[in-house]
Amino acid sequence: MSESDWVTSTEPLAMLSFLQPRGPLSDRKARLFAVAAVSRLEPLLADDRSRRALRVAEGVADGVADDAERAHAQELADAARAEAEARYEAAVNESTYAEGDEVIAAGWRLLIPVDAAAAAHAALHPSATTAATDVVQLMLSTEEWGRQAARWEAGVGRSPDDDAPGLGGHPRLAALLRDIAGNSPNSTTFTGAWRTEPVLALARGIYDDRAWERLPVLAAALEDAGCANEDILGHCRGPGPHVRGCFVLDAVLGKA
Repeated sequence: MSESDWVTSTEPLAMLSFLQPRGPLSDRKARLFAVAAVSRLEPLLADDRSRRALRVAEGVADGVADDAERAHAQELADAARAEAEARYEAAVNESTYAEGDEVIAAGWRLLIPVDAAAAAHAALHPSATTAATDVVQLMLSTEEWGRQAARWEAGVGRSPDDDAPGLGGHPRLAALLRDIAGNSPNSTTFTGAWRTEPVLALARGIYDDRAWERLPVLAAALEDAGCANEDILGHCRGPGPHVRGCFVLDAVLGKA
């Protein structure tokens, strides 16, 4: 993968590998990427232990949750994952789960919440880099389960045809990674003179409130401070997605 490939890539695992020799994501950024990725599946996380895992993982990234809290939340999230897996196994062992496209499709769909719960657990792995990689692999599994279910529901079975809709995982995860690592990794520089009081106040508010809709206002403030970097300004004015760990906000706030 080249720098130009990075800008358009839809392969998050390849993108993570691309970052390694150039300096991997910081632990904070890797953890925030994992949280942002799993948050896409939050509607599938029926168990509060899985949802809490995401809150604690973000707290670990931002230094407001310690390792003891991380380990405890990870243990609870693992129990939620195990229970989701047990429900799946009970369903596939039922005598009615034997034949028919609708029943087979239902089986594929039952795998999605299992991997969603596993991804929430993975976000709390002691190694933030491992958490990011494991989460991507599990997210792409949910994509495949959704795709397989859609094929069966359409009556095409295990067709090699890839037109059946999944969860849109690859492009979305790639976009999240670009938001966090940068549109052009390691090539965007931020000048300290741009950190004026208005710029800093805006950035802090956006970060604390998750008010991504204010990023175009931040772009205007950065221009007033002398910034003409189109990579930075264009990112603020672009459609996103934007999450905690956004490379522009981190640069303004001095977060690694």
